[in-house]
Amino acid sequence: MVNHIEPDHNGGLPDVMAAMPQARVVASPSGVRGVADYHNGLAIDTVKPGDVIDLGGKTLHFLPQPMVHWPDSMFTYCPEAKTLMPNDAFGQHVSSEERFADEYGLDGALHELSIYYANILLPLGAQVVKAVEKVAEAGWAPEIIAPSHGLIWRGDTIPPMLEAYRRWTSGTKTDKAVVVYSTMWGSTEALAHSIARA
Repeated sequence: MVNHIEPDHNGGLPDVMAAMPQARVVASPSGVRGVADYHNGLAIDTVKPGDVIDLGGKTLHFLPQPMVHWPDSMFTYCPEAKTLMPNDAFGQHVSSEERFADEYGLDGALHELSIYYANILLPLGAQVVKAVEKVAEAGWAPEIIAPSHGLIWRGDTIPPMLEAYRRWTSGTKTDKAVVVYSTMWGSTEALAHSIARA
């Protein structure tokens, strides 16, 4: 499955397909077009909401999520493993030996989540809200959320992560101000801290 067409997600797709010519590769309708554009007409199959692929004891369910980052974005769910693969949603830019948010530390994982959200998904908050609603409407109940970037959420780390997303996508404002400064010798920094304290 191709949940997203950018090269950091599928740059090696032609090599994988050449090594496994019998494999079926799928993407959202927009993803199919994008893969063809990126890879000189490489053809893969389209999946739509509600489509299911049986892997023999495990199934994959698909939910295209346009503009939860890019037009081709798609969520994939395996109900037997209770695992959601949501592409860039719930991701972070973390490079770590730890694979799971609870191993990394929840506070650190949520901090990295906030940075990723602010830099990648903030302008798309309305689409993110709809995506989370569609997951609930589909009856998906993940116990593992494995984004394409960063740490995997599981167990007790999922509720605070979802709560953070709800807070960020709600548009709720807080009483605070940002003081931006640049300093060469430290005097402007001292002034900025004085302003912030005031």
